[in-house]
Amino acid sequence: MGAFINDVKYTIRRLRKSPGFTTIAILTLALGIGANTAIFSLLNALTLRSLPVRNPHQLRIVTWEGNINPPINWTMLRTVFSYQTYQEFRDHGAGLDEVFAFSDISGMWNLTVFARGRADAANGLMVSDNFFRGLDLVPLMGQTITSEHDKPDAEPVTVISYAAWQRYFTGDPQAIGETVMLNKHSFTVIGVLPEGFHGLVPGERRDFYIPMSAHPLMRSGSAEETTYWWVQVMARLAPGAEESRVRTSLEVLFAQTTRDIPSGDQQKKISIILKDGRSGLLASQRDLIKSLHILLGLVGIVLLVTCVNLTGLMLARGTTRQHELAVRSALGAGRWILIRQFLTESLFIAMVGAGLGLILACWGKTALFGLLLPPGAILDLQSDARVLVFAVGVSLAVALLAGILPAFRSTRAGSAAALKDRSCLGSPHLKLGKTLVSLQIGLSLLLLMGAGLFTRTLINLYRVDTGFNTENLLVFQVKSLQAGLREQQSRDFHERFYSSLCSLPGVQAVSRSALPLLARVSNSTMIRLPNRSGSFQSREMRIDQSFLRTMGIPLLMGRDFDARDFETSQNAVIVNQAFVNSAYPDENPIDKIVSSGFREFQDYRIVGVCGNIKYDDIKGQAEPIVLLPNTQYCQFYKIRTSVDPKSLIPAVRATLASVDPTVPLTDLKTQAVQLDESIASERCFAWLAIVLALLAVLLSCIGLYGVMAYNVARRKGEIGIRMALGAGPGDVAWPVLRSAMLMAAAGIALGIPVFLATVRIIRSTLFGIGPYDPVTLMGAVILLVTVAMLATWLPARRAAKVDPMEALRYE
Repeated sequence: MGAFINDVKYTIRRLRKSPGFTTIAILTLALGIGANTAIFSLLNALTLRSLPVRNPHQLRIVTWEGNINPPINWTMLRTVFSYQTYQEFRDHGAGLDEVFAFSDISGMWNLTVFARGRADAANGLMVSDNFFRGLDLVPLMGQTITSEHDKPDAEPVTVISYAAWQRYFTGDPQAIGETVMLNKHSFTVIGVLPEGFHGLVPGERRDFYIPMSAHPLMRSGSAEETTYWWVQVMARLAPGAEESRVRTSLEVLFAQTTRDIPSGDQQKKISIILKDGRSGLLASQRDLIKSLHILLGLVGIVLLVTCVNLTGLMLARGTTRQHELAVRSALGAGRWILIRQFLTESLFIAMVGAGLGLILACWGKTALFGLLLPPGAILDLQSDARVLVFAVGVSLAVALLAGILPAFRSTRAGSAAALKDRSCLGSPHLKLGKTLVSLQIGLSLLLLMGAGLFTRTLINLYRVDTGFNTENLLVFQVKSLQAGLREQQSRDFHERFYSSLCSLPGVQAVSRSALPLLARVSNSTMIRLPNRSGSFQSREMRIDQSFLRTMGIPLLMGRDFDARDFETSQNAVIVNQAFVNSAYPDENPIDKIVSSGFREFQDYRIVGVCGNIKYDDIKGQAEPIVLLPNTQYCQFYKIRTSVDPKSLIPAVRATLASVDPTVPLTDLKTQAVQLDESIASERCFAWLAIVLALLAVLLSCIGLYGVMAYNVARRKGEIGIRMALGAGPGDVAWPVLRSAMLMAAAGIALGIPVFLATVRIIRSTLFGIGPYDPVTLMGAVILLVTVAMLATWLPARRAAKVDPMEALRYE
C-alpha cells in the first residue's frame, strides 16, 4: 500500500509538470466517460431499476402466444386476456401467491380530472382488488383498493399517486375523503401512494387507480364477456415455486377459457410466457430502449477513440521519458516498478476523468431525457450503485487499455542504449503511434458516416410533404364528453366555443376532428367495394365541414362537405388519392358506393377526392383515408391564424374559461411543434451523432498532429542536412504530408468494411436513404481527408521552415 501511495504522489508531481498533457487527457476522458454514463443512466432507469415494491424479483408478467384468433384485434393483443381468464388464473393458478390484473382506463383519451375547481387531464389505471396486495405496495396515506371497493354496488373510489396528490391537492392531508370527478363520475379519494411509485411502465405515470367494478362508468360493454379481451395480468411467484409448473398450470386454465375461440389450425397451440416483471412493463418502451442501445454504441466508439488517443499521448510521453526511465533502471528499479508507475498514471487520469465525467453525466442524462422522452414522462434518474459501478468499470478498462501498451513499450529498451543516445529510441514508438492514429481515423470514419446518414434522414423528414399546411396552425384538444357534459350539452358547448374562437382577432379558420395529425394515433376501417370480392384496410377520420379549408388540404375532385352531409341519412365521404389508386385506379370515383366497417358494414357515397396527407406518422407511405362528416367525437381543434399562433394561446384559454371553466384544454401547441415532436428521436440522433463524430475527428486530429509534430522534431537534424544539400521547402514538407495521408488511407481502409458490416443495426432508424449510400460515404471520406490535411499542415510548414544552420548546430 505504501508503494502505491508513493506511486500516486510521484504521478501527481509528474502530471503537474505537464499541464497541457494532463488537461487534454482528463477532458477527453471526461467527455467519453460522461456520455457513456449519461446514456447508461437512462437505460438503467428504464430497464434495470426494479419497481419500488417489496421483493420485485418475484413478479412476473403473464403473456401468451399461439394460433387462436381472439375476437378483438388490439395492438398489444398477446398481452391481454378476458376478465374470465384472469379470474381462472387468480383462483386456480398453481405456485402463485397472487395474480392481479389491470387495464388502462381509457387508452389514448386519458382521463378528464376536475378537483378543487381545477380541470385537467391525467392517466389512470383500472386495477383488481388485489393489485396493491400483489405488488406488496404500502400506501403513504389512507388505504388501497380492496375487495370491499371492487363490487358493482360499492361507492366509486380512487387511490392517487404522490404526484397527483401534490398537483391537485397541494399535499393536503385532508385530501383523503375528498371527491374528484374522473371523466363525468365522482370518485372518493381513499389513499395516496408512496412518492417513488409512478406506475408499472417506466417513463410513464399513472395518477389515478380505480377498481375494475368501475368499468361500466369508463367503458361500454360488459367487463366479464368472454369475447372482450381487455385486462393485463401480473403474478407474484410463491417462494420456491417452479416456473415450468406455473406455466403448465396457466396454460391448462387458458385453454379451458378459450376453447370456444376458433384457431388458425385444426389443433390449438397455446403457450403461456412468464416475463420478468421486476422492472415493470417494458414492451411499450422497446423503441426507446433500442434507440438508447444505438446511442450507447455510438458513444462507446467515441470512448474507444478517446482511449486510443490517450494511449498515443502516453506512448509519446513515454518516449520523452526514456532517459529518466533508463536512469531509474540503472539505479535498481525493476521493470515491474516502472510498469506499475505507468499504470498508476493512467489509472489516476482515468479516475479523475471519471469523476468529472459523472458531473457531466448529471447534466447529459437530463438533456437526453428531455430530447428522447415525450412531455410529461417521468423517470428516476438518480445515480445508484449500478451507475457508479459502470463508471468505475469503464474507467478501469480505459486505464488498463490506455496504460498497458505504453508501459511495456517504454520500459522495453535497455538502460545503456538509452543513456548513450536518446534519439535512437523514437522509431519503434513512432510506428506504433502511426498505427494508433490510423485506428482513430477508422473509428472516426464510422461515426462520420453514421452522422451523415442520421443528418440526411432528418433533412429528408423535414422535406416530406405532409399534404397540408403546417404553418400558422394552432392545435389542441378539448375534452367535453369526459368532463361530464352529456351529448346535447357537448354539442351546445362546441358550437359556442367554435363561434367564440372564430371571432378572435387573427383567426382565419377553425375546424375540428376526432384525431390529431402526426401524433402517432389513428383509426382504421375495412373497405368493401360493390361487385368485388375481398376487402382492404383504410385509415378513417371524422371531421367537420371546414377541415380541408383550415388544414390547407387540396380538393382534387368533387366537392367539400356541407351542412346536408352531417345529416345521418346522407352517408357522404371524401377519400384521398391513395384510396382512389387502390379502389378505382382507372375510374371516376365520384358517386361510387363503398362499404366501411369491421363486423357490420355501412354504405357510403364518395362526394370528393382530396390530396394525400400524412396521418399518424410522417415516415409512413401515403395510405388510403376515408373522411367522414361527423362531429360527435371531434374534440381536436385546429385554428388557422394570420398572426403568430402562439400569441393566441392566452386568448384561447380565456375563451374556453368563459364558455365552461370545467372543461380541460390539453395538448395546446402549434402544428409545427407537433411535427417536431413526431421526429424528436431522429432529431436527437442526428445532433448527437454530429457532436460525437466531431469529437472523434477532433481527437483523431490531435493524435495525428502529435505524431507528425514529434516526427518533425525528431528528424530536425536530418531535415537540416537535406536543406543544406539543396532540398527546397516543398521537398521537405511533402514527405510529412504523404506520411499523414498514408495513415488516413489506412484508417479509411479499416473503417469502411467495419461500417458496411455493422450499418444494418441502424437501418430501421433511417428514412429516405439507404444504409450504403455512396454520397454519404464519399462525403465522410473527403471530410476526414481534408481535416487530416489541415492537422498535418502545421507540422509540414514547420518542417519547411527549418533553419539548416540551427538544426546542424546540435548535431
